[in-house]
Amino acid sequence: MRTPSPILAPILAPILAAILAAALLACGGMTATAQPRPAAQAPPTQSQPAQGQPAQGQPAQPQAAQAPAQAQPASPPANDAATAEQPAAIEGFRSARFGMNEQELRAAIRRDFAQAAERIVSEQTPVERTQVLTVTVPDLIPDAGTARISYILGHRSRRLIQVTILWGPPADAAARPEALVNAAEALRAHFGSLAWRAGSVAGGVALTDGSTLIFRGLDAQGRMAQLQALPAAAPAGAATATARPFGLRLAYVADPTNPDVFRLQRGQF
Repeated sequence: MRTPSPILAPILAPILAAILAAALLACGGMTATAQPRPAAQAPPTQSQPAQGQPAQGQPAQPQAAQAPAQAQPASPPANDAATAEQPAAIEGFRSARFGMNEQELRAAIRRDFAQAAERIVSEQTPVERTQVLTVTVPDLIPDAGTARISYILGHRSRRLIQVTILWGPPADAAARPEALVNAAEALRAHFGSLAWRAGSVAGGVALTDGSTLIFRGLDAQGRMAQLQALPAAAPAGAATATARPFGLRLAYVADPTNPDVFRLQRGQF
């Protein structure tokens, strides 16, 4: 892999070095293959203000895997469909299933997170024109702090097309970096135990948007799970040698190749 950029260096040393090393060791040096970009990456009410990082107080938006800074030639990953026992099946998140309408989705959120469901925030994204229902849930992963869960309904279908979960800044500025490292490793190990579409698994690489891809895989139906570490702004007055804080973003995407978002039609302009 290419030497990390100056932006990533404070994150990768020492905080993310453990994640990347574990990912590369477990996956045998996965080859990172970029997925087609499903959505314009504009600053959201739900979208990413700077590519790869949601804005403060705003839910995340559908996002494809970014092109890696440099792919690594590698032997086939150990968790492909030929060797893993349980096939991956990305159908949504907990009771929320891809294809649910808003009423069904709200009921699913109430089943999963009864207290958080009383404070659902609903927003429309101005660029992609999707609807986002967002809740905050403490200890979704024990000791990892408060998670922000964003359920994204498609522009035309008004049905669930993506679920994005964010830990750490800006969702929870008080999250401890070592706890996020542990959470990332637990998620990476979980995904690594499943069987994914052959050739779709990638991880342990720096992406062009400044984030770090920890894991990405497609199930047999082409639905995607993607886990990234996101660089965050250093606190004011922080020492230069202090490791820069980071967040974790986990996305489950129904159709990463052709998401249901607003696009200008060819020939209109």
